[in-house]
Amino acid sequence: VRPDGSGYRQLLDDAFRTRLPRFSPDGTQIAFYSDRGGSYGLWSIRPDGSGLQPITQSTNDLLYAGWAPDGKRLATTDGERILIVDVGKPLADRIVETLPLLEGTFHGRDELRWSPDGSMLSFYTTASDGTTLLFAYSFATKTYRNLAEHAFSAAWLPDSRRLVYSRDAHLVLLDTVSGASRDLLPSGMVSADAIVFGMPSRDGRTLAVAERS
Repeated sequence: VRPDGSGYRQLLDDAFRTRLPRFSPDGTQIAFYSDRGGSYGLWSIRPDGSGLQPITQSTNDLLYAGWAPDGKRLATTDGERILIVDVGKPLADRIVETLPLLEGTFHGRDELRWSPDGSMLSFYTTASDGTTLLFAYSFATKTYRNLAEHAFSAAWLPDSRRLVYSRDAHLVLLDTVSGASRDLLPSGMVSADAIVFGMPSRDGRTLAVAERS
């Protein structure tokens, strides 16, 4: 559908479950995960509804599709491990790299988001006590950093250093280098029991805010 609401087009209409569609950076592909292969796996389709195909030869238990900025890689997860798929090659030649295991008792890997320069990957996970934790993985050092607690729905700013994440009724701007953070919303802007989500503009100068009561 176009941003103004016109041009609505239904791409799939079948009995399979289809989740979390994501446009490729160049807009030519939509990646999603679906159980149409027998269990959940990664698939892609063109915006005109043609070209439906699996993204990996093994479609077992993959639950998310996060495009790298260069459009040549996808981050996905089987719930515990994070995997990087080289989608710049034909299907038969694609390599699936497994990132190092995250030590500790954590469950799930959600909202895999690449920094704009492709150097880091953020995601949130749940600790054994139910606390949501925001992590970032550095491809240069091959290490994880715990960035924040009670955090979810993170979005990177264009500098690939700062990100905005949600914490109940708060939107927090975090500098991943210095560790400094501050609340972006003025006091009283949203109700105390609300949940808010933020999405920076492409130039990082403005922020769209959605409130859910």
